[in-house]
Amino acid sequence: MADNGDAAAPPVAATLGVAAAASGGRRWEQLLAAMRLYHESYGDLCIELGWKVPASPPWPESLWDQKLAKIIYHIDFWQQFVAAVPSRRAELDEIGFLWSRLQPEYNLVLEALMAYRETYGDLLVPTDFVVPREAPWPQSTWTMRLGQRVASIRTRNDHIRKKPQRWFQLDALGFEFQASERSWRRLVAALEHYKLQTGHVLVPKGFVVPTNGTAGETWPEELRGMPLGATVANVRQKRLYLGENPARERQLAELGFVFDVVDYRFEVIMAALAVFKQVHGHVDVRQSFVVPDEPRWPRECVGLPLGRRLTQIRTRGDMVKASSERRGRLSAIGFSWTPKRGRRSGG
Repeated sequence: MADNGDAAAPPVAATLGVAAAASGGRRWEQLLAAMRLYHESYGDLCIELGWKVPASPPWPESLWDQKLAKIIYHIDFWQQFVAAVPSRRAELDEIGFLWSRLQPEYNLVLEALMAYRETYGDLLVPTDFVVPREAPWPQSTWTMRLGQRVASIRTRNDHIRKKPQRWFQLDALGFEFQASERSWRRLVAALEHYKLQTGHVLVPKGFVVPTNGTAGETWPEELRGMPLGATVANVRQKRLYLGENPARERQLAELGFVFDVVDYRFEVIMAALAVFKQVHGHVDVRQSFVVPDEPRWPRECVGLPLGRRLTQIRTRGDMVKASSERRGRLSAIGFSWTPKRGRRSGG
C-alpha cells in the first residue's frame, strides 16, 4: 500500500518553483524598498545609470554599492518581477516608475537628441553635457550623459554598429558623425559675422551669440546661442579644431584672428604711441588720455585708454616684465620709465 504522505508530496520541480517565487518575492521587496527610499530622497525615479545604492542603512544591504537603475530599468526586471504580478504595476506607478526607460537605450538617446536639437538648433552635443531634470526634456532621459553617448556613437559606432537603419535615422536628424568639420565651419561663419559687425575678431571670452531681440535677429539662426568667446579662447589656448592643420590657421589669419592677445595688445599700444608722437612730439602721455575716434588714429586704437595702459607698464611691468625686446622698443620711441612731474603739454 502506498504511503499517503509520499503520495501527497509535491514534485521536486514544483518545490523548486515555490522556492524561486519566494526568492523573487524577497528580492522584489528589497528593490521596492530601495526605489521608495530613492523617491523619498530625490522626488522621482529618474536615476542616473551610474548611481549606486549607498552602503549604509536604511538601504537594503543586499543592494549596497549596486547600480539601481541598471537593475530596475531592464527588461529582465519586468519579466522577473512585474509581468506575472499585475498588482505590482500600481506600486511602481505610485512612486513614479518610468516605464519608457524599459525600451532599448538607443530609443532614449534618440529622444534626448531630438529634444537637444529642439533646444539648441543642432546636434553638436558637448562631451560633458548631461540632460537636465526639467522640461522640455523627456523625463525618461533626465540625467542621461548625452554627450558621452554621442561621443561613443562617433568613436565606437555604439548603437549603430551593423544597424544601417539607425545610421540613416540619425543622419536624417542632422547628426554629425564627424563633428569637427561642421563645428569648424560654424566657428568660421560666426567669426565672419562678428567681424562684419565689429570690424575685428577680438571676441571677448564671455561673448555668447544673442538668441533673441534685435541683437539676435542680426545673427543667422544656426549661430544663435553659440558660446563664441569661449570657443575662441579654446582655439588660442588648446588649438581647438587646428591640430596640425596649417590651412585652418591660414584661414583664421586671413580673418585677422589673434593667436597671441598680449602681443596684439602691445602692437596696438605701439601704433597709438607712434601717432601720439607725430601729433605732440613726445610720448609723455597723461594717464587720462584715451585715443579719440579720429581719422588719423588707426581703427584698432580707437577707444584705447593709452595713458592707463602706459602707467600699468611702468608700475607693474605689464607686457614687458619678461620681454626685453618690448622694453627696448618702448625706450627707442622715447618712452620714459620714470614719469615726468608737472603739467604735460599736448596729450
